[in-house]
Amino acid sequence: MKRKFTAELNDWIESGAEAPLLVLGPRGVGKTYTVCEFAESRRERSIYVNLETDAAARLFFERGGFTSLKETVYKFLGIQTDEPELISDEKASAEKNSALKSAAEIAMTEDILLVIDEIQACGALCELLKAPYTPFGIKIILITSFAPQALLSAFKCVFLAPMSFDEFLEGTGREWYSELIKGHFEKKRAVPQMIHNELLEMWDDYLHVGGMPEAVIEYARDNESVNIEERQRRCLSAIYDDIDRYGDSKMRDVLDVIPEHMALGRRRFTLNLIRRGVTISMYRDAIEDLVANRIVYRSTRLDHEDSFGLTLFDCGLAGYLLKSSHEIAVERLEYQQLCASLASGLGVKYDLFYYESETGAKTDLLYRTESGFVPVEFNQGRGRRGKSLSKIAENRTVAYIVFVGRDNYKLENSELKIPVYASFLLR
Repeated sequence: MKRKFTAELNDWIESGAEAPLLVLGPRGVGKTYTVCEFAESRRERSIYVNLETDAAARLFFERGGFTSLKETVYKFLGIQTDEPELISDEKASAEKNSALKSAAEIAMTEDILLVIDEIQACGALCELLKAPYTPFGIKIILITSFAPQALLSAFKCVFLAPMSFDEFLEGTGREWYSELIKGHFEKKRAVPQMIHNELLEMWDDYLHVGGMPEAVIEYARDNESVNIEERQRRCLSAIYDDIDRYGDSKMRDVLDVIPEHMALGRRRFTLNLIRRGVTISMYRDAIEDLVANRIVYRSTRLDHEDSFGLTLFDCGLAGYLLKSSHEIAVERLEYQQLCASLASGLGVKYDLFYYESETGAKTDLLYRTESGFVPVEFNQGRGRRGKSLSKIAENRTVAYIVFVGRDNYKLENSELKIPVYASFLLR
């Protein structure tokens, strides 16, 4: 299954790959498969190690007593940094000796692409990675299912999300529909009604299956609900296992009430769902860790930083947990997938908001662009947009307005109406 994420790996290589690349994403989104497939397609000699499953490698890093990442990697790969022997002729300058040594290191390392998977399993390596980095020639991709927050600011980070709707279509042999959506989005032209209806049916399938590769493969194989749900259960179990091993039990408390929060249909996450008397200070770190690792997406109430909404990172897993009536489930899952699509499209440092005034004016979602805020009204036709949008525009610039629902494409003045199956194209 082709992933758009490969383009980000290519960009890193083309930019010189001087510093390691940190690949983030919850367990099961396809990080290892995608990175290894990319590494094997490169001219460099790829070396892969998983610190969770390779006890010998993990022990090497834990007991090495290394002082720098360069020393650690060189010794792990068996590279001798003092070869070739330096010139001792008294006429040779120190600069020439240094240049020869540097050239020898480059010759040995320039064709190596080292992939270190599940780095969170080795605390000693994580500590080394927090130190200021000095380039030393070897291209390194670090993969983690649960990143310590200190690492997020140490390296360039890229995030692999579950498969988006276009990847879902392409992965199940329906590339033509994916290209059609993109073409009509670019031209802001309505899709023929029969095809529009077909796409809505495919979208409903996607809401049920989600974008976890295991579930998509099961859907493409025989579309048996029981088998798909078993894959979803396994994915969720693996994520909870990561929290138990590397995180805080409070993170589990938050995740456990996400389905109830979704069922209520409120934008604001209520801490009392966990238990009465809980305060934000008690759970702030747990929520930050969940957000940093993209297990949940956060949307902040505009002008009220302590009020925020939380949605799970995958609509299929959310639906598995929600277990509600079909009508409620579809609306809730479409909203949560809208959050996920926007967060993925906006990159690692995404800003999602929602708006609620004291007088009841509301806007489902907003995101920020260079041209200003973009309000996104979900499930259009609720009759409240005029009041809320005028409030938002009072002291901030609104670039344009997007309405997302089950109707076809339509562009009127600065208002763009798009079908929900095209929401992955919003930026």
